[in-house]
Amino acid sequence: MDACVWNLTVLGEAAKRIPDTVAQAYPTVPWAQIRGTRNRIIHAYDEIDLEIIWNVVRNELPPLIPVFEQIIREVPE
Repeated sequence: MDACVWNLTVLGEAAKRIPDTVAQAYPTVPWAQIRGTRNRIIHAYDEIDLEIIWNVVRNELPPLIPVFEQIIREVPE
């Protein structure tokens, strides 16, 4: 579970660095929620609900994988 929490933190930090033009081009990605999850973990770490974390990992992230792969293919570094 620590690895899941850490990786959600990293994902949220990466989402903060996505240019607005890229975020707008991929509106199906819940950018604000991803950043918000990171902020919640970092700033309210003593209140992390592990059931919510597990739900994100098991149910909310898998559908985003193809979109992230598409972004990687389409957006130049």
